[in-house]
Amino acid sequence: MRKNIINLFLIFCCISFLLTVIGIVVVWVRGSLNKLPYLDLLVGLTMVETAGVVIGIARGDVKLNNEESGKILNCKTQKQINSFMKNFISRGSRIDIFSGSLSWVAEDGDIKDFLIEKSYACEVNVFLPRLNDIAQELKDNGVNVYEYHEIEYIPRARFTLLNRGRPGAEVLAISNGTLPKHRIVEYEASNSPMLIAAASDLVAIVEKFRQ
Repeated sequence: MRKNIINLFLIFCCISFLLTVIGIVVVWVRGSLNKLPYLDLLVGLTMVETAGVVIGIARGDVKLNNEESGKILNCKTQKQINSFMKNFISRGSRIDIFSGSLSWVAEDGDIKDFLIEKSYACEVNVFLPRLNDIAQELKDNGVNVYEYHEIEYIPRARFTLLNRGRPGAEVLAISNGTLPKHRIVEYEASNSPMLIAAASDLVAIVEKFRQ
C-alpha cells in the first residue's frame, strides 16, 4: 500500500511538473508571462513535489537507486559538516546550494570567505526562502542569491549540487537529520541520474522563477 502511494505521488509530481513547464513556455512565447494568475501556485506546488521526492529518497522512503550507490558520511559535529562542505564545494566548477537559512555559513567565517573566493573563479548560486544578513553579505560579494518568499513555502530539502548542466560530471550531496545524528549522502551522476535530475529541476525552477 505504501509503495503504491509513493508511486502515485511520483506520477503526480511528473505530470504537474510537465504541465507547469508547458504553461510557462506557452505564456513566455506569447509574451504574457505576467498575466498568468496562478504562476506562484504552480511553481510552489512543483517545488513541494520535487522537494518531496528528494526528501523521500534521502530518508529511504523512495528508492530510485540503492543508497549504497552513494557515499555516506555520518556527522556528530557541525565542524565535520562544514569540513565536508568545504571539500565538496571545492570540487565544483558550478555550485548550487539549496539551503534554509545558511546558519552553517553564518557561524563559520572560513566557510563564508571560501564561498566568496570561490565565486570569483566560478558560478556560485544560493537558493533560500528568504534573504537574511549572511545571504545579503554573500550577495554583496559576488555570490548569486535567489530567494522565493512569495511562494510562502520552506522546503525541507537541503542539498548542494555541483556542475549542474554538465552531463556525467554532476555530483549531489543531500543532508538529513540533526546533530549528533546528521547524515550526508553523496551521489554521482553515473549511479544516481534520476535523483540528480530531480534536484536539478528544483533548482532550475527557482532560478527561472526569480529571473
